[in-house]
Amino acid sequence: MRDDFNSPAYLSYLLEHCNDASGEGVDRVGGAGQIARHLRGLELKADSRALEVGCGTGRVLEIARREYGVRMYGCDVSRPAIEYIRGNRPDFADRVFVLDDQGLRVAPSGWADAVVFWGCFELVPQRASLLETARILKAGGRALLSSVKHAAPFADDADAQAALKAYREKQVPIAVSDPESFERFARSLGFEIVRRVVFERKQDLVPDRFVVDQGGRRTFSEAFYLLEKQRDLDVALDFSRYFGADEAPEFR
Repeated sequence: MRDDFNSPAYLSYLLEHCNDASGEGVDRVGGAGQIARHLRGLELKADSRALEVGCGTGRVLEIARREYGVRMYGCDVSRPAIEYIRGNRPDFADRVFVLDDQGLRVAPSGWADAVVFWGCFELVPQRASLLETARILKAGGRALLSSVKHAAPFADDADAQAALKAYREKQVPIAVSDPESFERFARSLGFEIVRRVVFERKQDLVPDRFVVDQGGRRTFSEAFYLLEKQRDLDVALDFSRYFGADEAPEFR
């Protein structure tokens, strides 16, 4: 696992930009209101169980519980972030765990009503993540994928081009996608694309300026996908091949 995510600098970044569960957006990171609006599409209820992959310091966990009463679990590759949650958001202390490379499963098959990747889907192995999401979700469960980055954003979108360049220079394993191929793969796993929210240019993200479209070919900076699992598949490949939990909670 990359040491970057376990560094004091990374935790400081999360605390400065991605920790406030009540305020507006800061810099290039959206605010709590934006998160709550997009979570609405998951149709969460008080008896729902949901897993956030890439939970950081726990603000989405807190927002989802406050707004929808859902029972939230979280996991992240950053041990300092998980330790922060345990020390500062104690209600989630026994529902969060660190992802590592040891090959342990994340959650039982058909366990979750919802799975959330908020602002991190470009940082995970996308095919494996979709496979694992299909396994974890109940039939009829939903997944929110934020953010899916386009492999070829507008050439004159200086912010998007600079962000991709910075990822490459820092050797961060960023994933970019061809929308049609991505959507075809999602459907092959039994997902229906309920909604695709498109941010055409990088500067549209924080003020939540988006277009809802029907999917397919289109140039954009990034997109949020809301997927619904239509059927169960015999999904053998899961996070246990890529990630693991050295302190997995009891999923119930």
